[in-house]
Amino acid sequence: MSKLVANLVGLLADRGRLLVLPDVARSYERLLDQRLGRARVRIASAVALTPAQKAELTDLAKRLTGRQDVIVTTAVDADLLGGVVLDAGGTVYDGTIRTQLVRLSKEMAGA
Repeated sequence: MSKLVANLVGLLADRGRLLVLPDVARSYERLLDQRLGRARVRIASAVALTPAQKAELTDLAKRLTGRQDVIVTTAVDADLLGGVVLDAGGTVYDGTIRTQLVRLSKEMAGA
């Protein structure tokens, strides 16, 4: 741990504010990502992605964010019927079957 980080943790501990340390870390990470021109993307799917699927979705994330440096985190969400949800900095691209069924249902009800 660097001296600067140790001093920050010590200061937060002295002031009884260690609970804000995760928020400080997230803010620092966000600032660093901005400076380095990279994006963080979270991809949730119903089942674990294959390496080929992850590579394809990473390429998609690069196009959607306009960034060449993309850090992808994947998660399995058993509540999804199928498809994926891609969250790129708060912009959510929902390609799940559930969303497609809801959209189709609304279109059919309107017709």
